[in-house]
Amino acid sequence: ISANSLKVINNYGIVNGSDQESDDRFRFRIANSLVAAEQANFTSVRLAALSVPGVADVQFVNGVNGTASFDLYVKALSTEPSVGLLGSVQAAVELVTAFPIRVFVRAPLLVGLEFFLHLNLRSDIE
Repeated sequence: ISANSLKVINNYGIVNGSDQESDDRFRFRIANSLVAAEQANFTSVRLAALSVPGVADVQFVNGVNGTASFDLYVKALSTEPSVGLLGSVQAAVELVTAFPIRVFVRAPLLVGLEFFLHLNLRSDIE
């Protein structure tokens, strides 16, 4: 090791952080930034939710809890959104929604699937 270098040894692996934003998602945010700046519309709520680190996508369901409400289901980058992530999305969305609209941020119901696969292998393929 030379005098101008620094040696670092990490005792533990890095287990937090997020993936780099995809080009398509970045283009989507840029293209819709002017509409979102107006606030209190579908695009501003969607972009506010997507701007929270750890959110992969969101789905809206209108009027489940009354006419002035909507449910916002959060798909996380991980398997299931944490309580902290849902709280962060709730806070971000409330900044761009108008009174008296009520937002209910929820985790989607995870459904397990089971697949059975049967393979027939043949050696006489030409």
